Amino acid sequence: CKYFPSQFRKTDKTYSSVTLQKVVRMKTENISEAEKFLKQNQDIEEFDLLLPDMNGVLRGKRILRENLLSIYQKGLYLPVSVFGLDVTGETMEETGLGFKSGDMDYPCFPLEHTLKVVPWQKARGQLMLKMFGQDEAPFYGNPREVLKSVCQKMADAGFKAVVAVEMEFFLTDLKRRPWQSPRPARSPESGQRENEGLLYSLASLDDYNSFFQEISAAAEKQDIPIYTALSELSPGQFEINLHHVPDVLDACDHAVMLKRIIRSIANIHKMEATFMPKIFPDQPGNGMHVHLSLLDSKGENVFQGSDSSGSPELRYAVEGLREVMKESMLICAPHANSYHRFQNDSCAPVNM
Repeated sequence: CKYFPSQFRKTDKTYSSVTLQKVVRMKTENISEAEKFLKQNQDIEEFDLLLPDMNGVLRGKRILRENLLSIYQKGLYLPVSVFGLDVTGETMEETGLGFKSGDMDYPCFPLEHTLKVVPWQKARGQLMLKMFGQDEAPFYGNPREVLKSVCQKMADAGFKAVVAVEMEFFLTDLKRRPWQSPRPARSPESGQRENEGLLYSLASLDDYNSFFQEISAAAEKQDIPIYTALSELSPGQFEINLHHVPDVLDACDHAVMLKRIIRSIANIHKMEATFMPKIFPDQPGNGMHVHLSLLDSKGENVFQGSDSSGSPELRYAVEGLREVMKESMLICAPHANSYHRFQNDSCAPVNM
């Protein structure tokens, strides 16, 4: 992925007119979706165009209402280096997608069924994008496309995954002095801070009731299937669970967009939501749980056995995970802070 033809570099915006025309013809089929949305939402004045990077951080641009149809017709160019950024936004040249390779722009087109209202922002909508490469195919460096290829391999083997994601996060003060450590946020209802975690405490949820109600309302408007919410082990720590869905891509899209909702609603309440693995040295950290069922061609769960030990396929799957766990830490614990979480008696998986 290190070297690209000059016609695809940022210094030449043409992207090969013949190639672009082919891509445009392929990707304008969903323009009726935009026309219908604009007709039904006359108050929307601007749109966030979203492209998740390899860390699940949403990159993109904001456009005015009158430019939306143009995105469906002509696409939007974004630098390929968005898929070569670390979690702090620094370009990782080792990916071959940064400045040394020209930091070329590639065309992005709307991802169908992702045009939504942004409930917490007046007069704003949002739309997810999909980047296309020089071969007219979806760009290989997009993590969503990598996952899609894995799902295809699973389908070719006669299996289908059903997935649900659980997100843990802390609510902390939105503003603090540079020398101050984060502190659990004050409750919007009581004005008090939690000084200890109360696992599964409904009283803790009540202290942040308006916050969670607004999250539920926003998620419903954006078709994100929230299932439950609960208080966690640490002060100011909570978890929101999503429903199982029969499409892995949908499950991951839901998780990324749920993080956007949680952060945005927290800011409205003068709080900061953080999903950082380890924010308080003396408290359990945040994790993300992925629930997976594997269905065969008959729709039966191949992991379910005749007793509580599960099926042989389940044990093979667990052993397979153990076998590749060392390499998988690049995905499961991708940042330096991730490793602060791996401590004894800290509710972290240290016995793999």
